[in-house]
This record gives sequence, C-alpha cells and structure tokens, in this order.
Amino acid sequence: PLYSPRYFNSVPCGQEWHAFTRRPVYPATIDSERTSGIVPVLWAPMSRYRLPTVASELQFNHASFGPDYATEGLYALMKLSYFRAAYELAVHRLAARIVQVAEETVIPVGRRLDFNGLPSAFNVTAPTKQLRISVLTYHQGELPPDRNPDFYGAKRTDWHPYRPVGSPIAQHAVRLARQLGFQPTVHEFDDEVESIIEGNAEAPGLLLLDRWALRDPRRRELVRRFDRCDATWVSVLEPWNTDDPECDRGGRELVELSDQTLRITRRASRPSFLGVTGPTGLNTLEDFDDALPRAAMKAKYAFEGRTRTEPEEPPRPRPSLREAFRRPSGYGPEGPDGPDGPHGPDDLHG
Repeated sequence: PLYSPRYFNSVPCGQEWHAFTRRPVYPATIDSERTSGIVPVLWAPMSRYRLPTVASELQFNHASFGPDYATEGLYALMKLSYFRAAYELAVHRLAARIVQVAEETVIPVGRRLDFNGLPSAFNVTAPTKQLRISVLTYHQGELPPDRNPDFYGAKRTDWHPYRPVGSPIAQHAVRLARQLGFQPTVHEFDDEVESIIEGNAEAPGLLLLDRWALRDPRRRELVRRFDRCDATWVSVLEPWNTDDPECDRGGRELVELSDQTLRITRRASRPSFLGVTGPTGLNTLEDFDDALPRAAMKAKYAFEGRTRTEPEEPPRPRPSLREAFRRPSGYGPEGPDGPDGPHGPDDLHG
C-alpha cells in the first residue's frame, strides 16, 4: 500500500486491505514473530493525518528507510534530483524488507471473495467528506399522462432532465462531487426525507428536485415539510431544461408551485460572500455544473456548523476585585464557617 491521505480516503483501497487481512499469516519459523505480510510504502508525508486503526497497529518503522524518506515520502524523493541518493537508499531497503517478510512468513493462497461486498478496513471518512445526493422525481411507471417519459427511467434515480445531453443527473452529480473531493452516494428522496426532517444528519446533502414531481400532492407535502424543518445542510438544486417543450409550456406554473413549497429555502438562498446563489435558473447542463460546487460546499459548511461541538460547561467567570472589596475582610464567598460565615446574613450589614 502507498500511504497517502488520498489512499486512506479510498473505499476500494480499504476493501483491498480488508481482503488481504482475511488471508492467514503464519511465521515461517518458531523464532519468527512476523504476523503480517503487508509492507507499506510512505508515498506522501502522513505526520499531519491520523492513520486508521489497521495502519497504526501495523508495526513498521519508516525511519529505517532513511530520514528524508520518513520526512518527505517516496514520491518527493523520486521526483526531486536533490534526493537521488536518499531515493536509492529507500528503494534498496524497501526491496530488502520485502524479501525479509517473504522469507519470514507463510501465507496460503486466499479464497475467492466478492470484492464489491467487502467492507472498507479504514472507515475513516469524515462525515463532511461524504455527500448524500437524493433525487425527488418520478420513474416511468408513475408519470402523469402529460409528461414525456423519455426523460425518466425504470428507477427514480435514472431521471435525465437534460436529455440528450450528458447522463442521468444523479450520475452526473456524482462525478462533479468526486472532483470536489467528496465521496457521494445516491438515494431516493422519499427514503431520506423523514431522517432529514427529524434532524438525523449523517452528512451534508444535495436534493435534486424535479418540479414536475410537485404536482403530486404527496410529494409536494414531503417537500413542504422538508422546507419547514430548515435543514440548511441539504442544498436544493432544480434542473430545468428550457429545450424541453413541456417545460417551456408549464414553466411559469411549476416555478410558482416551487416558490410556494420552498418558501424558507428561497429566503435562505440570497447571494452571500461565498457566491452561493439560489437553487433556480438551472436551464442547461452548464448551469447545473456551475451551481453544484457552490451548493455542495454550502451544505458542507452548514453541516460543519451544525455538528461543531459546544463546550460541555460554560467558562468560569473571571475574578472580580470589586466583589472582593464588597465583603468584610476574612469573608470569602463561602465565609469561614459556611455560606454565610459565622454570623447570619443580616449580621453583615452594620
């Protein structure tokens, strides 16, 4: 494994690590204490990052490959001619370590595993690196009779509002979110909304809203409840294709319906110093591409603000000289013999 922050944020890399650790490792001799066949390479410096448990428990001394390697990582040694000697030393010692581990362990061939079903061994993805993308729309089997089915699929997450341009909007949003460093997942809004309303936020989110779905009273009520709960960590995007004749004809009615349903969201979507604009006006795929990064980061900032821990106890008040001079000499707040000192509270007044 090539240690780097990106490596430990990768789910497939975590699945690979889990697959390797499923294989038993036996010491080659009775005197050997080797219990792992993993030989890590420090690809980038990791001193500022917290290693997942499986990596921190692996006994490995990176300094033995040279001080420059431990400080800079192999990538820097490989790229900068200044470190040429340090690079050759690190590679030599890495090769020797691989041979040593091979000689001191016996590792049988592992069983074939379903890779996609394996968990990640890392589980260190911060909640704000996740992004839950939920889609509110129809699937083809529940469309109203006056809506073109070409923009929909067998699942609600197959919604393709800018057809024939691009791909289904959820897939497109996933690609954009990954470019921002998120690890996005796609869900149906119907399955997410109750958790959002109850305030059980697992991660920042995006709601991709099809305004046509607001014509359905049940879905409109779900969106209204979502709006009233003021879940600022979920940003709303409303893809709207002006090249779709049905959107052109029904545009005014559906925009008004959206405004009425998302009143609080509309008020909160005024431009800010971050350049975060409202959820409307996504008439082309290019408009959507421009809006998604702002919406995703807005949700991330709101989620971080929501989950920022408050101090368990209020800070202790600063001492006041004025309060000290108000009491007779020898009488603190508790007095020498109790809350009121040796006399009753009335005896303190002369």
